[in-house]
Amino acid sequence: MSVKVAKPILDFLNIHPETFESLWGGNVLYWMLRIMVVFPAYQLLLLCFGTIFFQFKFFWEFEKKILKRLGFKRFFKDQG
Repeated sequence: MSVKVAKPILDFLNIHPETFESLWGGNVLYWMLRIMVVFPAYQLLLLCFGTIFFQFKFFWEFEKKILKRLGFKRFFKDQG
């Protein structure tokens, strides 16, 4: 689902594989940009679907764990 959501975002930003063909390593650059769009879309969709199915608390704790591992510890207070 997040990949399908990322496609219109990439289109809006005018990011297409053809745009990077002339660059050395352009294919790698395109896929790195695509992953940078897909990852946050996945995180948001996870929380949205968790809310729809009344599992927000579980998925929010999961998101906090992921964000802490990515270096965002300072935004979350330890409660233990």
